[in-house]
Amino acid sequence: MDYPKTVPGVGLVAGKFSDGDVAQGVPASLDPAAWANAVTDELLAVIVAGGLVPTEGVNNQLLQAIQAIAPSFSDQTGVLSANGWFQIPIKVSGVKRNLIVNFVQGKSFASSGAVTDVTTLPITFPNVRLATVIGHCNNGAATEAPVVMRSAGTTLSQTTVYCANAVATATGYSYIAIGY
Repeated sequence: MDYPKTVPGVGLVAGKFSDGDVAQGVPASLDPAAWANAVTDELLAVIVAGGLVPTEGVNNQLLQAIQAIAPSFSDQTGVLSANGWFQIPIKVSGVKRNLIVNFVQGKSFASSGAVTDVTTLPITFPNVRLATVIGHCNNGAATEAPVVMRSAGTTLSQTTVYCANAVATATGYSYIAIGY
């Protein structure tokens, strides 16, 4: 998209349209129909994609459409650390939501044997937990000990993890929980 610089006789002044100046003998710019229609069609496409009905005389519809289509960077917040979270603004069935990703890393069990551990998520899911992926980390234990999530005790704010054969301070886990 650019000004119609290659159109003969368009009358751009310093590369822009001009109202002209009769006293100075500068003619007004001529807007070629093909160019004006192309610009209008492009702008209307964005307005319609933003869910608005183009209305003559309403001069902030393009801005409203862009704000509806593109998430604001101020909506993208979080804490990036070993135990942190971030959120991504999304639109589901026309409703704005924030997809939240919690991550907890390097937790170790405090005791040995069959152990259940409950951790609090860095940020609580306001609506639903969609998925949790738990990874085992050995932390120096001589044998591998599978770690799983238990649905009992797992809530929007906590994750319950179980290991049947933990070695205190050596068997550990990390996880990612996704929700909104």
